[in-house]
Amino acid sequence: MNIRLKQTRLLAVSLTLLFTGCADLGAIKDFAAISTDATAYTNLTREWVHSAERQEIDAVKQDQVNAFRATAARRARQQKGLLELHAGLSGYMTVLGKLAGDDIVSNGDTITGLASAVQKAAGDRITAADVNAASALADAVAAAVKDAIRQRALRSLIRDGNAPVQKLTRLMRNFVSKDFKSSFKQEIDFIDQTFIGFDAIAQKPEQRLDASLKLLRERDYERKQALLAKISQCDAYDKTLESIAAGHQELFNNLDKLSKKEVKQTIAAYKDKIKSLYNAIKALN
Repeated sequence: MNIRLKQTRLLAVSLTLLFTGCADLGAIKDFAAISTDATAYTNLTREWVHSAERQEIDAVKQDQVNAFRATAARRARQQKGLLELHAGLSGYMTVLGKLAGDDIVSNGDTITGLASAVQKAAGDRITAADVNAASALADAVAAAVKDAIRQRALRSLIRDGNAPVQKLTRLMRNFVSKDFKSSFKQEIDFIDQTFIGFDAIAQKPEQRLDASLKLLRERDYERKQALLAKISQCDAYDKTLESIAAGHQELFNNLDKLSKKEVKQTIAAYKDKIKSLYNAIKALN
């Protein structure tokens, strides 16, 4: 009886370790941690709105003022949804990291309302498939939170969350690489056009604007340098999101081999790449 009792206890301990997380998933936890921070980066999303506001201030003609004002208002409405998208992706990565670290997850970690938030970012880039992906991601997190066996929850989260993660990171990348970047480029062009207008006035003999024109040129140079930095941030953030999606795809592709050495090395490499890109973005702030 004693031998059988010991065998029974040993089996129970083994099963407990198996289902509660004896595997070393530190690489996934670290990948999720940097991805949580990176997906929560909202500076470019906020600057996208400010770009139109700045051009409205600089505009001289009333039709330009009205156009930039309308653009700023539309972007401000879209921004609310985009900020929630940042929060949703970051929230997903938080849960991924907690499960990989065998930490407790709770209802406070859910990302309910993400689908309606994505709808708020309505525009040419938002489709019904994007809204459905947001809903699926929220459902994947909710299901993982309810599962008491954390390693099973982790695998289910990766399995059910991968397609939504791919879709939503692609959506955010499209905003960053197209909408945000083109807005900052347009702002540089508008600064140049505005300066040319002032320069033409200064060429008239009756005008005495030399000093003012010099100050304007210096101010415009500083603004353009700041905008060029934002364009570089857009390129780096696009690559950051691409790396996050690629790293998560690797997790999905190796769902039954997450604790294997080669998988952990691959995920660690993605973590390092994301960290390097994210640090470069912050250095340009």
